[in-house]
Amino acid sequence: MSLPQRYGKRIRQLIGAVAVWLPGSPVPLGTLMARENGRFKQVGTLGDFTNVMAFAPHQEASLNIASQGTRQRLFQAGVELPSAAKLDLTAEASLRYEFSRKFDYVLKTPTLRGAHITNINRIAAAVKGAAGWDHKAFFLVHETYEAEQFSFIGNEEQTSSLELSGKGASILNFLSAGASANLNRSGNAHVELLGEGGTLAMGLVRIRKDGTPDFVP
Repeated sequence: MSLPQRYGKRIRQLIGAVAVWLPGSPVPLGTLMARENGRFKQVGTLGDFTNVMAFAPHQEASLNIASQGTRQRLFQAGVELPSAAKLDLTAEASLRYEFSRKFDYVLKTPTLRGAHITNINRIAAAVKGAAGWDHKAFFLVHETYEAEQFSFIGNEEQTSSLELSGKGASILNFLSAGASANLNRSGNAHVELLGEGGTLAMGLVRIRKDGTPDFVP
């Protein structure tokens, strides 16, 4: 199992959607995807075939997750704190993530804003006989979850660590909202996306040749 696979499995368990890799990559509603080497790759847009798409927002969500082998440690004035509630917001502090296994990760974001296509059946009818539409290979992005701000740290080595340091208030902003402003970093991880924004997950549907939608479970 790879880092994208392990992370993707958790995202599917939590919100029932397919994780976007790399996290934050722009994936608008109506994007056409195809599988390549086990991952989804953008190959076009619904607008190349029809302009009948309608959409609406859906319920917001939030994510604060870490893999089983990830350890979060908080330090201030040379002492390890039991929780963020003990932070002095004006004093220097540090937050360390220790990864004990391959493919460990942590994701923090306060808000995922969702949107979904509302007229899948009309779209399916419109592309049923469309020239160039590959009913076997094409997956339509019918749902998205986007974060204005998130932080993702992922590890592909056996062990590694990453430390963030700054004022206690900045550490707290990272812990609660994935914000990385005014923080310094040391150590390394294979994937470091700190204070980014973009699409984190998507819902996919394939349109069968008979015009019926086949949603990816």
